[in-house]
Amino acid sequence: MIACIGAFDGFHKGHQRLFLEAQDMAERIGDSWCAVTFIPHPQRFFKGDSFKLLFSYDERILLAKYLKIPDLVELPFDKIAHMEPEEFLAFLNDDFGIDGIVVGEDFRFGRNRKGNLTMLQEECKTMGWHCSALPHLIIDGEPVSSSRIRELLLEGQSEMAEVLLGYPFMIKSRVTRGKGRGRLLGFPTANLKIPAEKMIPKRGVYCAAARVNRRWWAGALNIGLNPTFEKEDKNMSVEIHLPDLEGELYGHDVAVFLIKRLRDEKAFPSPQALTEQVKKDIEECCRRYEEWASASSVFMKEWAAILEEAPSLG
Repeated sequence: MIACIGAFDGFHKGHQRLFLEAQDMAERIGDSWCAVTFIPHPQRFFKGDSFKLLFSYDERILLAKYLKIPDLVELPFDKIAHMEPEEFLAFLNDDFGIDGIVVGEDFRFGRNRKGNLTMLQEECKTMGWHCSALPHLIIDGEPVSSSRIRELLLEGQSEMAEVLLGYPFMIKSRVTRGKGRGRLLGFPTANLKIPAEKMIPKRGVYCAAARVNRRWWAGALNIGLNPTFEKEDKNMSVEIHLPDLEGELYGHDVAVFLIKRLRDEKAFPSPQALTEQVKKDIEECCRRYEEWASASSVFMKEWAAILEEAPSLG
């Protein structure tokens, strides 16, 4: 087994290059390969809720299917966090029968991150394993990293985040009951429950594509505090309006992909002024969705097949 090892928050383009290397190595020696990662994410283990992931653990499983990873192995990090580097490698070999390892050049492993690339290469040579360590992928003069993507999303740069990820930022959520103000304004919204471990992009209005009830929909996604109505509410809400959908979505699962951030969230002088702006937002969302869909037929087909396995999302 060829093991491609990393924390893998996001499966971005840098990670995808590691996966291709693992696949090529496996094909050269007539072997299989897998992606080995950790649950919880090491940063979540040490920092707790203060560290937010790009994607929830459930979303990561879906992304692994999209990227055609043959086997996603999620090791319990609390079990291995205190292993010495040699002990960790022996643990991997006992469980998977390692023939080769693929990592990034900054890979660290074992208790207190004592294991480095030099140690890994020496251990692989001793064990007779193939070993490949790739340098960072550089885009626009900077390394591609989950941290960089997280910063872009917190700045509202969802399109640049998509460039680094290789796919649009995704939110998979169960629809929960909200306060119902959207329905009173004539624009019913589905309130999305975001997993505790997942980061939330910058507040504002986004054009989005949503998969629910076995079809795709244009969506206007709002992330924010509803300042027109909630002067003191500090609880962030994430809600989406699907203009062409009729019926109740409460209790359904929905997969949402960000296409473009349209504007900041702001307080309007009246509900009527908010209503007029929302109409304009929806028109722009529908227009941009049609442009995106015409160029994304393969992406939409692939994700429809993946989500087909979850009946409420298919």
